[in-house]
Amino acid sequence: MADYDVNRLLLRLQSLTDSMAEMIEVAMEDDQISDEEKELLLNVNSNIEKYAKRVIESIEDGVIEESEVQGLKEFEQVIKKEAEAIAKRDQVVTNDELVLLEKVISILDSDW
Repeated sequence: MADYDVNRLLLRLQSLTDSMAEMIEVAMEDDQISDEEKELLLNVNSNIEKYAKRVIESIEDGVIEESEVQGLKEFEQVIKKEAEAIAKRDQVVTNDELVLLEKVISILDSDW
């Protein structure tokens, strides 16, 4: 399979980073952030930072190989699963949590 475009991957990372700011805005709309929302935000932020590190490592040589893309895609699934697990931990997903999840999942589920 062909190598992947560096700029395209950087735009994907930028979208994830931007979504973090949007998620914080959503969480603050009701002037309060629940403990679960806070945990969800911190987890997603931490994972985006780890993802960014992986992206940088993948583009260092200017060529993103299939194996590197596969590793990034697998980590994207980890980000989604961890976020969903936090939101569902108390068996109730609030509207705010749902919006937060939808923001990050919509980016992670978008085409490469």
